Amino acid sequence: NQTVESKSLKLYLASFYKRKFTKIQNALKIIERDLSNLLGGTVKVKTVQKLLHPPKSQLITSHSRTIARNKIIRFEGFRSVCPVTSQPDWATIYFHSVSDSINAQELSKLLKSYREQGDFHETCIENIFLKLYKDQNLLNLTIFGRFLRRGGIDINPMRSTHKKRFFNHFTDAHQ
Repeated sequence: NQTVESKSLKLYLASFYKRKFTKIQNALKIIERDLSNLLGGTVKVKTVQKLLHPPKSQLITSHSRTIARNKIIRFEGFRSVCPVTSQPDWATIYFHSVSDSINAQELSKLLKSYREQGDFHETCIENIFLKLYKDQNLLNLTIFGRFLRRGGIDINPMRSTHKKRFFNHFTDAHQ
């Protein structure tokens, strides 16, 4: 599995700044081709015309104990630090699992441990996913990071044990 880190993707997309296309599809085809070649697989790119509202979810706080089975939970105020610029990156992180329960206090502690850590958005979500999947033995786990915009593009990495999309594109109030 290959990953294009967000800074490189921002720079690549910025290279389209003064290019003119007769149709948006022409630009999307170039991006699909370039990313497919880079990643060694088929990449599909599409525009999103309508963003939905965030899913109903239970807020995790430092006082939460456990979260009921098959519920969407969220953690507001996630913070990490960009390893290139040392600027803070903020996000709301959404979780879903069909396991019996997620230990909310352990999850809160894990997420707070990233506050001074220098990692890209994608790496944060991947590492959180792996830690939860291994340590809490969660089934059908999906994690979706809704990061604040910096540099002009959304960076919303998602990691899941299954292909079915649990989260649609939505606008988060904190973005």
